[in-house]
Parts: sequence; structure tokens; C-alpha cells
Amino acid sequence: YSFSEQIRIIRQAEILIGTHGAGLTNLIFLHKNAHVLELSCYKLFFKRLVDWSGDLDLTHHCLKSPFHQKMTQRNAVGNDNNTKAVLTNYFQTQVLPIVSEALLAKRGQ
Repeated sequence: YSFSEQIRIIRQAEILIGTHGAGLTNLIFLHKNAHVLELSCYKLFFKRLVDWSGDLDLTHHCLKSPFHQKMTQRNAVGNDNNTKAVLTNYFQTQVLPIVSEALLAKRGQ
């Protein structure tokens, strides 16, 4: 996508979901009252960037990876059934409720 197409797509988003990193700077193109869901395996979050976004009134959600401990210890996260179960549970109990909240908030406007 061209840069202008990326901006158009982000402007239409109700929620921007991404891992901690420079890609989340795209939040400056979100519309007012959008949500940002930051997934991180560290204790670092872009709360300051959300604060700098001015009058957008963004709602910032931070979720730490369920593999935070393994990743910070530089251990590989396996591709076994237990890993898949942990990730499935993480998305069902942590990520989906935030996405639902963002979409319901939009519907209520």
C-alpha cells in the first residue's frame, strides 16, 4: 500500500493492534476516540506516545505477552500444543474483550 492508502486505512480503524515498536506510531493517524491495543513482551509501552497524540482521546490498552518470562530470558517459545493452548486462551481472555469493547464503544456513539 502507498503511504496515503495506509493513512486512509488507519483513519477508518476503530482499533489499532500491534506489537510494541515503531509501527504503533501510526496511531497519530487514528480518528478521535479510537483504541490502541499494544502487545508487548517487555515492560515498555507507548503510553507516552498516546499521551502526545493530543486531542484524539485515544484509549490505550497494554497487554503483556503470556510468554513474557521466556522471551526476556531469551528462551525459545515452542510450537507445541501447550504453546497453542496458551495463545488461544490469551486471545480469548485478553485480546478479544478489548476488541469487543472498542467496537461496542463505536456502536454506542
